[in-house]
Amino acid sequence: MKRPRAGLFFKYFAFIGLLVSAGLVASGAIGLYFSYQETRNSLVSLQREKALTAAVRIEQFLRDIESQLGWTTLPMVTPNQEPMEARRLDFLKVLRQLPAVTEVTHLDGKGREQLMVSRLAMDRVAAGTDFSADPRFVEARKSRTWFGPVYFRKETEPYMTISIPEARDRPGVTAVDVNLKFIWDVVSRIRIGQKGLAYVVDDKGFLVAHPDISLVLRKVNLSNLPQVKEALAAKPDALWNEPAEARDVNGVRVLATRVDGADAKALREVADQQRDKLKSGVIVLAGVEGDKIALVSMVTPDLVGKFNAGKIVGEVAKAIGGKGGGRPDMAQGGGSEPQNLDAALARVFDLVRG
Repeated sequence: MKRPRAGLFFKYFAFIGLLVSAGLVASGAIGLYFSYQETRNSLVSLQREKALTAAVRIEQFLRDIESQLGWTTLPMVTPNQEPMEARRLDFLKVLRQLPAVTEVTHLDGKGREQLMVSRLAMDRVAAGTDFSADPRFVEARKSRTWFGPVYFRKETEPYMTISIPEARDRPGVTAVDVNLKFIWDVVSRIRIGQKGLAYVVDDKGFLVAHPDISLVLRKVNLSNLPQVKEALAAKPDALWNEPAEARDVNGVRVLATRVDGADAKALREVADQQRDKLKSGVIVLAGVEGDKIALVSMVTPDLVGKFNAGKIVGEVAKAIGGKGGGRPDMAQGGGSEPQNLDAALARVFDLVRG
């Protein structure tokens, strides 16, 4: 009579043990799955932030060139000076101040080349080449700056043409050729882990910037890569459609994240873009360059009565050994303790939560 009981006991024991083991295996598998998804989402978010940083810095690089060209379009202040000589001196200053610019050209009001100053060729005066149907003249004459498509000089080095309209008493156009190899410095400093890197392609998939500059010089085409195909097929503003890591805190959208490699100016541009996409929310961005940290905080107009950007950025800056402040809707700060940055950004959610 005892043997059947023992057998029954072992059967139940084995059955229960099997259930517990299956439960543990299932629980472990579920945990691994969610851990994988969380890691994957974090990596995607990090890659988006790096790409965003690179895009903003490249745009800033081109906008800085545009602003430097502005003074060449000012009206003549010395009427007795010969106009062509005045322009030549202006163009030489441009070449000295902007290393990325290799040629500066003046087109008169009819689109004909009157002056070209270059690092790569002999200067030309009154060549008369007709550019009246060229976009660099047509688009700039619409009273706006024209950023041309990427082209390859001698089929190796990537270039872009930027042209701007001149002042009222100078009805022509100033156009510059910009060597985009200078963007290499931007992408070469971006790293994701040990093997991750950033690169830039044009609208046809040709490399414009890559940490290995020899690939750019060989005019490598990456249009067949899946990620490049997807990026080229996306709308120009697709990058901004989904704010990275925005979380809901008591009904308030909060974005607090780092954008490594971005300076204060780049952070403001990113924050402006994210604010426009969030519509309503609180934003704190941190740009890290070495031991220096730049902070930007923004609060959308509908929430200014509840939250103060100056106070928020002040709290974050204090946690990283710095200080900050500003207006209720926008404030800036900085610090020098990057090891404490993640905890400081996590503090933003607590501040909004109250």
